[in-house]
Amino acid sequence: MLFGFAQACCYDMLALEAAGSGDGEAETRHRRESAEAMWRAAHYKSRVIGGKKIPAEEFVEARLKEVFHHFGVRYPKEKTFDTFESAPLPAEGGASLRNLVSIGILELLAAFNLMHRVPQGDLEKHLATVEETLKNSSEASGDSSPKSKKKKMAVGYTAVVPRAIKANMLCRIGTRREEAKALLESTLEVSHKYKGSHCSLSWIVPHMLYEKAILAATEGDKEAMKSLLKKAREHIAGTVLLNAMDVRLHLTDYGMEVPLLH
Repeated sequence: MLFGFAQACCYDMLALEAAGSGDGEAETRHRRESAEAMWRAAHYKSRVIGGKKIPAEEFVEARLKEVFHHFGVRYPKEKTFDTFESAPLPAEGGASLRNLVSIGILELLAAFNLMHRVPQGDLEKHLATVEETLKNSSEASGDSSPKSKKKKMAVGYTAVVPRAIKANMLCRIGTRREEAKALLESTLEVSHKYKGSHCSLSWIVPHMLYEKAILAATEGDKEAMKSLLKKAREHIAGTVLLNAMDVRLHLTDYGMEVPLLH
């Protein structure tokens, strides 16, 4: 399930690149490939180990259901643990299926605590992509506030998630930590509304609190670090990636995790 979803996210990135270069044919092809990968991913069962869902699959399943609901496509009921032989995309809305976060592969790196593995040069290139995404989101929304519930939720995918990704990236660029702290704070202010294990955006709050705690630790403020880690633990209940974040907090509490900042 995770790999199928990640594949769809990669096709989305290729579509963005094609759109930026003016290659409409390639963009259309990659959008179709993204939809097909999303359709395949939705046909895999999420696994349970030790009575708990695998965190990555829990996140992916929540996002897939949101995607299908958004595009008006019925979410598959028949699931398999085995390789899924792709069936034709649904006639109604199937070809439109794609991650509601256009830079989804970067979201996976941030949400799964993998951003520190990205080389610094590549990190700054990806940061430019995130900033362009935020700029486009701002221009698309204009000055009007979204009124419908669906539109309000869409802002989370197009604006809040990219902000969280950017904050995560800035934490790993030593010369921009002050900017990172400000963005972490402002992202927290707009993301508290996203709650529950069925909301794929609920990963943001505990992760932003965790990043703030690590920054506090690098500055030698242990009390602030402890306070922020406590808040993060209070916010993980009922969120996607709960088990993964719980492990990170547990390791940090016992001083076994080295802050991955440069």
